[in-house]
Amino acid sequence: MNLRKLAQNAVAAQDPLELWITLAAFADTNPTSILEIGLYTGGLTATLREAFPEARIVGVDLYPHTLE
Repeated sequence: MNLRKLAQNAVAAQDPLELWITLAAFADTNPTSILEIGLYTGGLTATLREAFPEARIVGVDLYPHTLE
């Protein structure tokens, strides 16, 4: 299955996390730093940590309770 089809499936499922993970899987990169804007529940942060264990992850959110 190609990237376009995978992305279309993720968009159709209305699952932004699935879309992000799908796109990230095709990126030819090993980031040293990641900025996550809008932390919400922290689910993406945990996924990023698992996918890129060596990266420094910085999260920014307008609501202080999401940073705890």
